[in-house]
Amino acid sequence: KSKMVVKKKRNKFAYHEDRSEELRDKEIEIKLEISKKVSGLNKPVTFTDEPAKILEEVLPNNKLTHDYIDLDPLHRSVQCSSEISEHYVNTERAEYTSQGMNHIEGGWPKDINPMENDQTMRFRKKVEKDDNYIHSVLNLCQAMESCIRQNTAIEIYQDYFESMDESTKCEKPKAQSVHVFRDPSKTIKRPISSISWRPDGGSRIAIAYCNMEFQATHPDTPK
Repeated sequence: KSKMVVKKKRNKFAYHEDRSEELRDKEIEIKLEISKKVSGLNKPVTFTDEPAKILEEVLPNNKLTHDYIDLDPLHRSVQCSSEISEHYVNTERAEYTSQGMNHIEGGWPKDINPMENDQTMRFRKKVEKDDNYIHSVLNLCQAMESCIRQNTAIEIYQDYFESMDESTKCEKPKAQSVHVFRDPSKTIKRPISSISWRPDGGSRIAIAYCNMEFQATHPDTPK
């Protein structure tokens, strides 16, 4: 025989008040010994249907119903999509300053009155003959030309020459047939597959004729 022993931890039971204090404070060890033959072990288990048993039943408390509010209908929103967070980052700002200058008249020597045209014209002619002035103007022209080329866009829908005469307008494009090249073969009429101009100025051309149905499986198709 084999023995199956089931033990529980020592526990203190709560007795009714009419029991004595000795039994209330006494620790009782619960021990249950079950003896069974070895031949009865490891046998197949057979389960049977049984009716449902109520192990615990919690009845509603009518006093707590006054603490709740009935919502009918109740609107609730849910979502099944993944949660996505949004974050803003401010990059380092570049500081810009805007400066301008209004140049009306200046740069004249003290002994020259800019309001007198004769004095300014004599001074200009004297400066323009100087070699340093010519080199300075050439150097400034390169920088000025580079700046001008950066804004060479033209409004194609704007009329730039409103006073242009009718006689100077361009004629409408037209084309006319000068010569017709035909296939020199008399038995088969073949279309032109390629045209090539001679590279010595275009005085001569080479024309290739080809039958586009040369891959047909019909026996009478010319190759």
